[in-house]
Amino acid sequence: MTSRLLHTLVLALLLTLMTAGLSLGAPPPLLPFDDTGALYVMDDGTGTEGILRITPSGDVTVAVTAEEITSATGVSSVDLHGTGCAFDAQGTLYFGDDQESGSGSILKWSRGEGLSVLASQNDITAVTQNRYANPEGLAFGSDGLLYVSDDSSTASVLQVNPDTGAVSVHVTEAEMDSHALITFVQLDSGIVGGEEGALYVASVGFPHALFVMDTEGTSSPDVLATGPPLASLNGFITRAPNGDLIVADSGADMIYRVTTPGGLVSQFLSSTELQSCVGQPPDLIGGIAFDDRGNFYLAEENTDSIYKVDTALNCSLFVSEAEMEEAKGEGLDIDVDLKGGICFAQQRRPVGGVIRPPVSVPVSIRFVALIGLVSSFTGAALFARRRPA
Repeated sequence: MTSRLLHTLVLALLLTLMTAGLSLGAPPPLLPFDDTGALYVMDDGTGTEGILRITPSGDVTVAVTAEEITSATGVSSVDLHGTGCAFDAQGTLYFGDDQESGSGSILKWSRGEGLSVLASQNDITAVTQNRYANPEGLAFGSDGLLYVSDDSSTASVLQVNPDTGAVSVHVTEAEMDSHALITFVQLDSGIVGGEEGALYVASVGFPHALFVMDTEGTSSPDVLATGPPLASLNGFITRAPNGDLIVADSGADMIYRVTTPGGLVSQFLSSTELQSCVGQPPDLIGGIAFDDRGNFYLAEENTDSIYKVDTALNCSLFVSEAEMEEAKGEGLDIDVDLKGGICFAQQRRPVGGVIRPPVSVPVSIRFVALIGLVSSFTGAALFARRRPA
C-alpha cells in the first residue's frame, strides 16, 4: 500500500512538471510598465514624426516611423501634437493622429502585429456629427475600453472599442458645459482612467478645470478641481502610485497633485525645482508618466529632453534631445519635438516590489521528468516481479 501511494504521488508531481508550465503571474497592474521597462515617446519632429522607445538604461530606438503612419492612414503627413498615447493590458499601443495636418484617426500598434487604423476620421465624425476629428488624448478605463478627448468644433469624450474600433460619444460638450462652474469646454489632451469606473478629463476652456465622470455614463460629469490655483491645463495628466492625479500646469510652470476623491490641489514640483532641473523655465506640454517603481518622468518641450524624478524628488536628465536625434538618424533635417505625450506599457503586478513574470517549466526539465517517470515505474515493476510470493 505504501509503495502504491508513493508512486501515485510521484506520478502526480511529474505530470504537473510536464504540463504547459506553472504560472506565478498576477493580474495586470494599475501602473504602466512593459516587460523591459521601456518608455514610449510621441515625437512630433517636423517631417520625422514617430514614436521612440527608450529602455531604462536610456537606449533609444525608433518604434514607429512617419512612413509607417502615413502608409496606414493614407494621408501624406502626420500630426502627433498633443495626441497622447495609451497601452492596453496586452501590450498594444494606441495613439491619435491630429487632423490639423494629419489624418484625424486613432491607430493601434504592437511589436508583433504592426500598425493599423483602429478608428478613422470618418468613423469618428459619423458619431460626433462634426466636420473634423481631433483625437487629443487617450486613456483606458477600468472597463477595458478606450476613452478619447476629441477637441473638434464640438468637444466630446469618445468611447472606442479597442477590438472592433466601434466609436460612440460618451460625454458631450453640452453635458460638461451645463455644470454651474463651467462657461465653455476645450478638451486639449489630458485624460486618464481611474479605479471603479472613474475617468478624469482636463479642459482648457473657461475656467480651466478637471472633470470627473464615470465610464458607465450613469451620472453627469462633475468638476473635481478648477483654477485658481490651476492656471493652464494645456498639457497632460497622469496618476500617481497612490491614485492621485498629477497635473502639468503650463501656465504656472508647475506640476500639481490633485487628490481623488476630494479634488484638493497641492504642489508636486514647483517652478523653481523644475527650472533647476531643466536649466531654464520649463515648457510642460511634452507629457508626464510614472513607472511601476514610483519614478516620475517629464518630457520637457523647451529642451526636447526627458527628465527623471525619483521617489525622493531628485531630478536628473534621463535622455537628451541629441541622443534621440542620433537614434532617428544622421542629417540636418532630423529633429525631435516633444509635444505628443509619453507612456509606459502595462506589465504584471509587482509582488513585493519585484516584477515576477510567469514561470514556465523548460522543455529540458520536462524531458528529464519523463525519463524519471519511466525509470520509476520500470524499477517498480522489476521490484514487484522479484518480490517473493
